[in-house]
Amino acid sequence: MNDLERIILGKINSNKDKNESKSDGKQGAFFYWGIIIVFVYLVVSFIAMQRIVRLDFPKTYARGHQHLMYPPSGSGYVAIICLVLMVLFVILCHFLIVRRLFKCKRIVANILIIIIFFSFMEYFLGEYIKLHPTKYRPHSYLIWELVPNQVYDRQKISKKGLRYEEFEAEKMPGEFRFLVIGDSSAFGCGIPDEKRFSDILQDKLQERYPGKKIRVINAALEGYSIYQGRTSYDLRLKKYSPDYLIIGFNNDSSPEGIKDESRTPPKNLRTLFNLLYKSNTFLFIKKQTAIVKEKYLSKSLEKMGFPDETKWRVPGKDIRTHYNHLIDDVKKRGGGVIILSMPLPENEYNSQFPVLRYREIIREIAKNTDSIFIDFYGEWRAGPDNDSFFFDNMHPNIKGHKRIVEEIYREIVERDIVK
Repeated sequence: MNDLERIILGKINSNKDKNESKSDGKQGAFFYWGIIIVFVYLVVSFIAMQRIVRLDFPKTYARGHQHLMYPPSGSGYVAIICLVLMVLFVILCHFLIVRRLFKCKRIVANILIIIIFFSFMEYFLGEYIKLHPTKYRPHSYLIWELVPNQVYDRQKISKKGLRYEEFEAEKMPGEFRFLVIGDSSAFGCGIPDEKRFSDILQDKLQERYPGKKIRVINAALEGYSIYQGRTSYDLRLKKYSPDYLIIGFNNDSSPEGIKDESRTPPKNLRTLFNLLYKSNTFLFIKKQTAIVKEKYLSKSLEKMGFPDETKWRVPGKDIRTHYNHLIDDVKKRGGGVIILSMPLPENEYNSQFPVLRYREIIREIAKNTDSIFIDFYGEWRAGPDNDSFFFDNMHPNIKGHKRIVEEIYREIVERDIVK
């Protein structure tokens, strides 16, 4: 190679280096502009969502239990808008940033995008829920629970998640505690605070026994079954050391074709699901799948006809197991149990439930365990003015709650339970 060839080749290489340098400079500028564009898009999306979560979206109601009420109605619109914004965010990121990175940096960038995606969804679903509070929220092993420390529809919910006044978990000397577990009738659905049978009973007993501190702690929840009552007692309520347990359920024999126990995660995965249930995004996805499942089950039950005990929310065999467990635990502590056959009006709605068979089971349990049994259903059913004690097709009104108190109070006084 002569000198002339060397000079020409050097100029060619020099021009090539300059072109590559210019290209790299353009690529670098485009990359940083891409980061700025994505950042501005995120800021604008954030500001827009702050306004959107304050809107009142059309309300939709899911057929099913209380766990389908959370996240609240309208959260689907928020989730869809978040999803659209985040899909656009992902497209922008890949077009302007990710495809210009090498393998390792590309992996890190994709992980960061996923984190931002779900954090955005989680944050704004949470903001919407704060502005549109619900009475209940899903729970990994109770299926649902009251949202604590709030006033919802004029019902005061304590920090313990009970529709009852605040109190110390540890009993005071001379204090006698009744604990009520049950469903919506025992909870006092549609009844103002202080007008439920548990509140009236507490006042009457306190007046009769002024030397003692009497508490009738109402831990019933709307829609609850004996499975949920037993689970709640074992994990939360036992620590309140009740002297007497009052049990009143109507929902155990609901012909739903699915057991309550199967609505909860396996026990060996409970820790994992306790974490997942803290995520609003997870609960939103779970709600949508549960709605589809409930619709499928309702159609299946219509084809199936009236199911036997094995298809109840709590099968007959399990009802006996749960009642006996509760009774044994309370009696080991030196206490006792009152089992209530909760009242129901005679109507077409209640004819779908195996009411009499369920009451045979709990009467048998009371007899075998030497527990007190009060048959409100049988007594009220025989009366001519039965319907006057209810405000709808299932729940006792204020007059009905006063009548419930009379019988429970008489049993407690006659048996000298508060000693």
